[in-house]
Amino acid sequence: MVPGGLGTRVLLEDERCSAGFARCTRPASELTSVCTGSLLLAGRDCRRRAGATTHWMERELLASLGAKPVPDRVVQQGKIITAAGSHRALTWPCAWFS
Repeated sequence: MVPGGLGTRVLLEDERCSAGFARCTRPASELTSVCTGSLLLAGRDCRRRAGATTHWMERELLASLGAKPVPDRVVQQGKIITAAGSHRALTWPCAWFS
């Protein structure tokens, strides 16, 4: 689970975070993000050329990182589920377990 928040923009530039994130996400059977946590997934190539959602104000940044912004509340593609905003965090478990 990758949480969002203001710190995600700083972490996009952090090489140590990038390396640690890559080690954790490759073997994961499922990945989820809430709000701007999807920026970290896109920045680490997990969402390149794939649909994802994030907070509506950050869709442009998500696109600049290589993901395809989708205006849905929850987007699931393969093992990755992204939820649009923090209040949507209550929605993605329904998608995950359905």
